[in-house]
Amino acid sequence: MLVSVLEEHLDAFLQQVRDDTERSLPAFVERELRAIAACGDFTRGFLRLRCGDCRRDRILPFSCKSSVCPCCAGRTMAERAAWLTDRVLPNHHVGWRQVVVTFPRELAIGLCFDADLASRITRLCVRAIAQLQRSRALPDPGLGRARTAAVVWLQRFADGLGCWFHLHVLIPDGIFREQPGCLGVPFEPQPPPTPSELRALVGCIARRVTRLVSRRSPAPAAEDESLLLRCSQQPAHPGRGHATPPPTRPRRPTTLCAEHRGFTVHAATSIPPNRVDRLERLVRYMARPPVSDQRLRRRDDGRIELTLKRPRRGGVRTFVFEPLSFVARLAALIPRPGSHSVRYYGCLSSGSPLRPWVVPVPPDPTPDRPTAPQRPQTMPWADLMQRVFHEDVLACPCGGRLRIVAVLTQPDALQAVAAAIILSSQSSARAPPPRR
Repeated sequence: MLVSVLEEHLDAFLQQVRDDTERSLPAFVERELRAIAACGDFTRGFLRLRCGDCRRDRILPFSCKSSVCPCCAGRTMAERAAWLTDRVLPNHHVGWRQVVVTFPRELAIGLCFDADLASRITRLCVRAIAQLQRSRALPDPGLGRARTAAVVWLQRFADGLGCWFHLHVLIPDGIFREQPGCLGVPFEPQPPPTPSELRALVGCIARRVTRLVSRRSPAPAAEDESLLLRCSQQPAHPGRGHATPPPTRPRRPTTLCAEHRGFTVHAATSIPPNRVDRLERLVRYMARPPVSDQRLRRRDDGRIELTLKRPRRGGVRTFVFEPLSFVARLAALIPRPGSHSVRYYGCLSSGSPLRPWVVPVPPDPTPDRPTAPQRPQTMPWADLMQRVFHEDVLACPCGGRLRIVAVLTQPDALQAVAAAIILSSQSSARAPPPRR
């Protein structure tokens, strides 16, 4: 759905930007949008797979690897979650908690286009959370120095394809003890935070962020940021949705949430130890892409309808966009190259000497659960499909196995080869497998 919308309206959107602003979109934004429009196009390259028994061919097109493409960002999400749960996050004796930090509206929108200030505020928030954890540790110097850890996702989007900066912080329910002369870093669990502690935490974050923003000299916005900010403000029309709206899960009331002057801290989601499956699902949620293809629909009048995850005030279940407004909203969500959306702090940072003693031993692979490789985002496609969907995509209907026989990237011969492979696959499907 998203690819077809960009194929039809991307050129018109780029021309409209040039006519209205007498400027062009930043080069990285246009490059990313064109890559999404070509995602899954066989004429740009594909893998050729062949069954060793029936000799039937399959073709798998290349992906765009964009951070906002639902398909490619979903693969990155699953790969990152598998790598973290297998090789980074200790889970056999450590419980984990998600802390979501949100900011006032004007600040949340502005941070999407100010990477330097967003990084400073992220460090400030993580430092405040770590300070709370250390203050709750046992004050016994004989136990060793209290160390914290955190993995932070910098999210730049909100439900409804809007720009909204907020933090998803994954922290252990406890602290690690650094003991000199000891082989190992023992973990000390802690009880969940109390409502009073969360109120103190959100008040501390609000004061420190307000002080940082007030002391920072306002710099003039760059032309690229101002143009992307204008794209993010394109209108969306609220709607009631389909005649039979999709079922939504009501939110459970919780006391582990605090608010202060537009700042909020939510810490009700936790994962107990030895629940690797639940921890991996939580990491997937924190690393999710900004938009899902399953919630997009093209209306009869040509406009794009986006179904919201939860209904809003007044029973609003959908947002309806004009095609060019939809592309503009999508362009504003593309991050600048080199900006890291996942960051590691404390014992889990790459420079920490305690990291080798904290990370877990990778589990042994099983047929239903392949182990993530040592480097992130390098998991083979077939292993990832087996782990996420429990489906063996290399199994041929005849009972044989598919294997890669060619990688085609030359534009001149791609279309002809793809057509020949499709025709041969159809003919081999009707004919019995050849004798060996």
